[in-house]
Amino acid sequence: MSGGSDHSEVDIAVDRPGGKEKWHDLNEERTQWIDWAKTIGIWLVVFGHIPGHPPVVSEFIYAFHMPLFFFLSGYLAKSRSVVDTAKSGVVRLLIPYGLFYALTWLWWYFFGFLRHPEWFSHLPAIQAALVQPLLGMLFGVGHATSISNMVNVPLWFLVGLFNVSVAFAVVDALKSWPMKAITTVLLSGIPYVLTTHGIDLLFSLDSALMALPFYAAGKWAADADLVARVSHARRDLRPLIVALALAVLGLVVATNGRVDINLVRYGKDPLLFYAGGLAGIVLVWAVSVSCARWIYGPTVFTISRGAIVILAFHSILSGLFLALLRALGVEDPGLLLSAAIAAAVVFLCVPLIEIIESAAPLLVGKRKAAPC
Repeated sequence: MSGGSDHSEVDIAVDRPGGKEKWHDLNEERTQWIDWAKTIGIWLVVFGHIPGHPPVVSEFIYAFHMPLFFFLSGYLAKSRSVVDTAKSGVVRLLIPYGLFYALTWLWWYFFGFLRHPEWFSHLPAIQAALVQPLLGMLFGVGHATSISNMVNVPLWFLVGLFNVSVAFAVVDALKSWPMKAITTVLLSGIPYVLTTHGIDLLFSLDSALMALPFYAAGKWAADADLVARVSHARRDLRPLIVALALAVLGLVVATNGRVDINLVRYGKDPLLFYAGGLAGIVLVWAVSVSCARWIYGPTVFTISRGAIVILAFHSILSGLFLALLRALGVEDPGLLLSAAIAAAVVFLCVPLIEIIESAAPLLVGKRKAAPC
């Protein structure tokens, strides 16, 4: 499979030529491991955002779950001009970002602001309820600032993905591959320098540049048909690849500590950050290829193409599950129950994805509903 396939240029909102009845017709057009990788990735996002994990678990997940999505986004990217990339990104990423933010702000207003006014008693009501959340949306960073409040933190990824796709389009316009590689490395070093001086960029620009090598690696892997070639190599080597990737990832996590693209945290060493991210990507690829050989169907396909919906709503759904558990007297769900909650959230979003695609396709970056 190459970058010129019928995939969308963004991983989080994938195009499809047919409706939900035609998932089986796409088996020859799209690589099933990608759908499995996105399914595993979005489950890790949900699982990682459920509070209460031991630090080592969070460090393991954060080492590669967002690098994976940036890699897949680059892998699915089409070669386009900077202007065309930006135009497409507005429809597929920025418009859904604004719409999902507005919808989840309503939830936050009624079930956060109104239910817990004591959390905001230090601010005038209009500032806490409207001004700070609006600035949070406009700033496009996945954390609060002294004057803003991001009411749906995971949505930063859509802004970051828009910026990284545009940044890569600029890099891709260079004529020689060495110049592209050198420019990618230089751009990816900017956030590291900025963080050492306490500078945080708006619109997740620093996060985007931090993630640029993963996006570029995905695009170049697709252009070279690298994943397909490796996938067709000796399958008996796959367990060895999994073991090696796990070993590298575990060593990096133990050595480098917590990383976070959203907060521009490289851990102790930026090189270890990128090594851990790539090891995790290889691990998920190997697992996804094996999963695709055993099982593939419309549920995996729907989760994959509707990952943007899960990204937008998983915090609300996870919160509802945790509130239910607290009502039952369970304060700490533990790892296994948290993993089950994450899986339940992902599966609950499947019918929601179908509804949104039919009734509100603009939310998932489509101009019109896909025909069935």
